[in-house]
Amino acid sequence: MDRSRSWWIGTIGAILVAGSMLGYLTYTKSLDFRLKVSDGDTLTLEHMERTWKIQPESTVKLLVNSELESLLIDFPVISGYWTLNVRSPELMKGEVRADISTLNTGNRYRDETLKDWVYFYVKAYPEVTFQLDKVENWNRSWIEGKPNTMSIEGTLTVRNVSQKVIFPVEVLHRNNQIYVNGTGEINIQDFGITNILDPESKEINETKLSVQFVLGEGDTLTN
Repeated sequence: MDRSRSWWIGTIGAILVAGSMLGYLTYTKSLDFRLKVSDGDTLTLEHMERTWKIQPESTVKLLVNSELESLLIDFPVISGYWTLNVRSPELMKGEVRADISTLNTGNRYRDETLKDWVYFYVKAYPEVTFQLDKVENWNRSWIEGKPNTMSIEGTLTVRNVSQKVIFPVEVLHRNNQIYVNGTGEINIQDFGITNILDPESKEINETKLSVQFVLGEGDTLTN
């Protein structure tokens, strides 16, 4: 092969590679531009319709009240997802899992007591789960930074006992993340757990489950 022919082949190859890289960079920049929004902007399907994954900074807390005292139980290790389907909210799916072995009240002795068989029985039932069944009052039009109020219905399972629960929540999208905040009342005795505070009292402890979820982007929906 002569030098001139070799030079032309090399030049054409370099042009093709450069063209491919330019095309990829142009596509990436256009995608970034499409996904960047400011407070007050209307969100599109590209922003919303995907499987969002619970991030490590999320928290689940159980607030227990009796006539004599209050107790806050923190469950710091949680995981899960929420698949948003803006066009068909009835097709949404979601799940939350909390590692009960990591519960924390700020008192090591009390933590170990709550992990025993009388209460959460961690050895036999190491997780509490929530399975999403339905979302009520879903708003099809979302604004960046503006909270939406809705109700999330699902099945809460503790100690292998499942109960239907409803959580009123406030949800907003900001900077490619979704924030979910809400508190719902539950009866801990429905799950086979005696009063955590004042066990001998006939008055059932008031218990509220509070969630603060931060969800990051996952896979885009394909349907």
